[in-house]
Amino acid sequence: MTVNKSSWVWSAETKSASVKLVLVAMAECANEKTLTACPSIANLSDMTGMNRKTVISNLSKLVSMGLIEDTGDRAGMTSQIVVYRLLVTGDKRKP
Repeated sequence: MTVNKSSWVWSAETKSASVKLVLVAMAECANEKTLTACPSIANLSDMTGMNRKTVISNLSKLVSMGLIEDTGDRAGMTSQIVVYRLLVTGDKRKP
């Protein structure tokens, strides 16, 4: 995680520590240039120690808080993994 992403993640206002931890995990997986990340729910669960339902709930909270967005793209062999973008500036950015 670059310094810019790191400082943004730690300064982001989240409702709980578990939401922040999912954001930290997403930032760790994010591409440095596009700020997109597509970790699977299983990978996020492994990284955070949270169960699957908690990870999914926290991703939904991050989207509603405007910290990440669903790009509409899908990844993986079955094209089922959601590609998210970190909204580091708070603005929705187009790639």
